[in-house]
Amino acid sequence: MTDCLLIGFNEGDPSEICSNIKGMGERSTAWRDVRTSVVSHEGKYLRALDVLTLLANKDAANSVEMYHNMDLLSPAILYLGSFIKDQGFSFDYINLFHQEKEQLKSKLLAGDVCSIAITTTLYVTPEPILEIVTFIRQYDPKVKIIIGGPYILKETIHADPSEIQRLFKYLDADFYVMTSEGEKALSEILSALKSGSNFEHIPNCAYRLDSHYHINSLIPEENFLEDTLIDYTSFPCTDLGENISVRTALSCPFSCAFCGFPQKAGRHRAADLAHVEKEIDVIHNLGNVSTITFLDDSFNVPRKRFREMLKMMIRKRYQFKWNSFLRCDHVDAEIIELMKEAGCEGVFIGAESGNDEMLRRMNKTVRRHHFSEIVPLFKKAGIASHMSLIVGFPGETDDSVRDTISLIEESQPDFYRAQLWYCDPMTPIWEKREHYGIKGAGFNWTHNSMSSQKAMDWVEEIFMSVSDSLWLPQYGFELWSIFYLQRKGMSLPQVKQFLTCFNSAVKEQIIDSTLITLSNNTIENLKAVCSFDSTVMPSSEPIKPGYVEHYRQATMFWKKVYESLQLLTPKAIGLPKPNEEPSQDVPLIKGSILGEVARQLKVEEQILALALYTAILSRFYGEFQVSLGVISTKKQHFPLSIKVNWEGPFREHLDAIHTTLRESSIHAEYMTYFLNSPFHVWADTKALSQLQAGFFMADSADVDDKEENYFGRIPLQLVWQGNGDDSFLILRSVQSFMSPETAQDFARFFNEALNEVLQNQNRLIVSLLASEGAEHHDTDDAEECVEFQF
Repeated sequence: MTDCLLIGFNEGDPSEICSNIKGMGERSTAWRDVRTSVVSHEGKYLRALDVLTLLANKDAANSVEMYHNMDLLSPAILYLGSFIKDQGFSFDYINLFHQEKEQLKSKLLAGDVCSIAITTTLYVTPEPILEIVTFIRQYDPKVKIIIGGPYILKETIHADPSEIQRLFKYLDADFYVMTSEGEKALSEILSALKSGSNFEHIPNCAYRLDSHYHINSLIPEENFLEDTLIDYTSFPCTDLGENISVRTALSCPFSCAFCGFPQKAGRHRAADLAHVEKEIDVIHNLGNVSTITFLDDSFNVPRKRFREMLKMMIRKRYQFKWNSFLRCDHVDAEIIELMKEAGCEGVFIGAESGNDEMLRRMNKTVRRHHFSEIVPLFKKAGIASHMSLIVGFPGETDDSVRDTISLIEESQPDFYRAQLWYCDPMTPIWEKREHYGIKGAGFNWTHNSMSSQKAMDWVEEIFMSVSDSLWLPQYGFELWSIFYLQRKGMSLPQVKQFLTCFNSAVKEQIIDSTLITLSNNTIENLKAVCSFDSTVMPSSEPIKPGYVEHYRQATMFWKKVYESLQLLTPKAIGLPKPNEEPSQDVPLIKGSILGEVARQLKVEEQILALALYTAILSRFYGEFQVSLGVISTKKQHFPLSIKVNWEGPFREHLDAIHTTLRESSIHAEYMTYFLNSPFHVWADTKALSQLQAGFFMADSADVDDKEENYFGRIPLQLVWQGNGDDSFLILRSVQSFMSPETAQDFARFFNEALNEVLQNQNRLIVSLLASEGAEHHDTDDAEECVEFQF
């Protein structure tokens, strides 16, 4: 009988998880953070590697290869399996529960498992754990279940007894290990189960006793890596694979204010180099390992030990590549050269902020200049760098975030990710919550200088606007995934191209929330870069993140438009909406006539209509600048600011309208995003409801001015419905704004101007506006030219 079966990670259904998070609200910070790393396609949410799996296997006739971030044997299984084997117990394991349910089912039905230990290293909610327990109970109700690890510690360390009892009953395990390092407690539980003795003497153990759980004394357990050498020979090479994670130290020597790990993990303990060398030798001799990820939170600390380790790796001439976490204030050019020679291919840099004052608040010893100096050295050495950043930590301001953005743009790491600060009561900053005015927890908080919503606005802005470094979509895609894909056959430039295309697809759906599936064009772009043939090299220039440039151009374009908008006079603001007061519809002209004139002038009908409309509005308002709200045939909403040159020819005005409308249409997809984003304060929806006029375009006679839009309060609207010769123009106005007589005058004036343009498209606008019934004053003062009465 197997004494203990170890269960690694249960990922669950990523799409279902995304849907549940989205259920918290589309503006919830948790969903907005996840949204920067997933795309919606055919009813599911897909992460980067999900998309790769879908498209790389799209034409596969037989087997389908799954690409995922957990394609390696769990470090917890490697260590715990070796530990309990050293204690004289037999073990078995299930690495990925969500992929190996059938194997687990067979083992349970065989009835030869005494106990099952569930690790919780990567969980932040109880549901994945509960799913495993429920599955086990279904096929073997008698097997003993043991749960331990970081999740259990986090949920119980400061909880009151009743909360602990509720959690334990909810998860329904038989035993819980309530300490950060529970190897000895696990061993003693296995020994008691095997011998049939009681459990009350086992420290850090909670066990089921009648209808509740009895909690034994809690005594910190401390272990040393040297005490257990991982027995890699106990695991089949097919399970070990090419990628292995190694830890050479426990806990962390630092105490960052946003991180509770050192407090939970105990004092920092680094294994001696002889032990590290022995373990790496074993891995090297396996013959199949190509990549090692060192899990130490600060692999290069202390510096002397790190330098000696690098020299050892160089001396041994190991054939694998490796990556690690790294502190920039404990490395220099000499060490970087040693890292390159020792086989390093990537580093994870916890920069957190580009502002020195924020770094001080975070209790970081590193400063901005360290990143600015060191990151370019990694690029020069051919070592990929990933910069991790936090936005919204107490004390954060708009200016400090701008410093972070400038750090990314100046140092240009290969990859980066900005994440919303997570307010955790188990971190040191919580002790200063009154000083910083911290309220709330998790992803929903406020403090004296920022709210989580504002911080998330900044995260999204960084994602949309930063260029030259690639956003790492860290939900199911980590730094080590870069090297995992390289081992699968992609080159680094190909991986970057894939991420560029994936990020563009994410941005496209964030900009336009109505897109619920990937377009054929996007799929083809992604498929083209889903190549695992490293001989098929991409162009020498990697794909530029086009959405970044488009986004920046759109931001500048619309900000400029907003700065020039002319609004209604105060007395006109607050008038009823057209759908709140009976409106008057005055037909202006039949489509056959408008179409004929448009064909002769070689322009589209709506361009001609808009040119005449704005010229007349200029007279109507007595201003050279006219501002309109436009709804295009694509249901795009955007403002227009048109300058009417009264002394210029109508044809010139017509061409200017065509150019303006074309440029606006190019950037129109961003307008709705800006309007819905509180970050872009200049995109004021209130201003849009106070524009001087509206111009609404529709493809069919289905023109519904009552639908919700940003221009619903505009009391004067021109509606163009295009359908060949059946197209028509309607002037729609609120009677309290424009009298019926004035509306009729407007219609007559429009028709007269159209006829004059047909005769001479170069007619000066100033003379075009001086038609019969509307006296023209030859003056530079436009206000004196107003003849309409309203």
